[in-house]
Amino acid sequence: MQVGTLEVKPGMKTRGFLETPGYANALKARVPVLIAAGEKPGPTLSVVTGQHGRELNGMEAVRRVFDQLEPATMSGTFLAVPVANPLAVRLRQQDFSDELARYLSTCRNTNMNRVWPGNAEGNVIEQLAYTIWNGIVAQADCAVDLHGWTDLSLGLVWADERERELARVFGYGIYMVSQYAGRHNHNLDTTCYDNGIPSVTAELPPQNVVHEDGICMGVRGLTNLLIHLGIVEGTVEIPEDQVYIMSDHVEYQLQAECEGLLVPVLKKGDMVAEGDLIAQIVSLETMEVAQEVRSPAQGLLYNVGFLRMEALAHSSILFGGETVALVKEVLKA
Repeated sequence: MQVGTLEVKPGMKTRGFLETPGYANALKARVPVLIAAGEKPGPTLSVVTGQHGRELNGMEAVRRVFDQLEPATMSGTFLAVPVANPLAVRLRQQDFSDELARYLSTCRNTNMNRVWPGNAEGNVIEQLAYTIWNGIVAQADCAVDLHGWTDLSLGLVWADERERELARVFGYGIYMVSQYAGRHNHNLDTTCYDNGIPSVTAELPPQNVVHEDGICMGVRGLTNLLIHLGIVEGTVEIPEDQVYIMSDHVEYQLQAECEGLLVPVLKKGDMVAEGDLIAQIVSLETMEVAQEVRSPAQGLLYNVGFLRMEALAHSSILFGGETVALVKEVLKA
């Protein structure tokens, strides 16, 4: 197996780099790669994390898994790019060069997860995607894309319906079964689908900082997949109370009727019944409860708090019409 300029041989465990094929807007970039090749033949698991500069838990999860791998006991190969977008990571923002471009229709989208499989003659982000795709992802029997969103929401893992078992064995409390056919949106997961590569995508909250909960979710997920694929030996760990949703599931968006201070009563991950009190909104003038936010149905409390774009700090000050919480109807796995 060839990974960039590295020739990967059985029993090899090494670190190296992949570099973009040329300069784009006076920039050239390189990404680190981690490689562990088993003594015995087997499938290849390729992992990409750090597409977005605020999503850090996947990086540490990949490092921990790589450190514990022993090629002598492996049947297959682990390939990982822990920092896929080194420019955005070093800027401490989602995208390079401007994370606000994803929200403004007048600006070019700089979101790395919209340019796969990349372009050797494109801008620096397109060149990075091209380099990672051809060096790492295209060689995979299974690909993993690790992200990380706000800690106001639960972590979530998903895969196409034909690969739903990958989402299940990743070992989250909740997973989603999606439909990729015909989407062609240049996300990494749908690009894998179009090229016949099974893949799974996971969100490891929170953003901006490394957090042990998010790291452990990633470590367990990657370890489970390595076991499931037969690359390493072990027992897959899955929560007994695991639930799942379809991509077209029923979701209730609970909104504030007035301005005020959001005071949660329940926490994300709680199962709720119809009528359960989720949060209160306290008036900023009288300091009395101005609204009780109750669940409209039985389900999983997936989010508590107002979600803002990545570039803005979260706040518990709400205005009328803003989302307070999300409740999802779930199915028992």
